[in-house]
Amino acid sequence: MTVNAEQSPDVRGDVDDVTEPLEDQCFVSHVAVRTLAPGDTEGTTDVRVDFGGSIVHAPAGPSLKDLATITARILNYRDPASPEQMVTILGPGRTEYGLTEDARLSDPGEI
Repeated sequence: MTVNAEQSPDVRGDVDDVTEPLEDQCFVSHVAVRTLAPGDTEGTTDVRVDFGGSIVHAPAGPSLKDLATITARILNYRDPASPEQMVTILGPGRTEYGLTEDARLSDPGEI
């Protein structure tokens, strides 16, 4: 089963809606997280989160902050770091998949 929610502000809710009526257990082996390209570069970069291998990787492009944030918030899904913890660890600035600190804290679609 594949669930694509590229435009959704609530990916977890979408996955819950699809899997709730199913009687089978569903396991997510990997997800792709789209981040803004670094610096002034236009576009996006896909970061692959491999739950089975416990690794986050991308061919090129994401910042170390994006990789650390994705690792702490998504790969560590059982006990994800809070936005406040991420600011303490990484400092303020462009985080949470390329959004500025002010935009990230007010974003209702936060993961």
